[in-house]
Amino acid sequence: ELIPYVKEAIDKQGLCVFLFHGVGDDFHYTIDKEEHQKLIDYLQEHKDELWVDTFLNVMNHVAYLKGK
Repeated sequence: ELIPYVKEAIDKQGLCVFLFHGVGDDFHYTIDKEEHQKLIDYLQEHKDELWVDTFLNVMNHVAYLKGK
């Protein structure tokens, strides 16, 4: 489900946000380590199409664009 979400954001020139509470641990909301690694690999393979950053940096950029 994660990679199609990223592909849709690329196609729509949009934004997608992931917030992980745990990877492969016993947290309430977790993601399987292998699935997380597939996402990381995909992001790395498509780094020329994507901007991966912290939520704060992305929102600061959005605020900057809105102020233009």
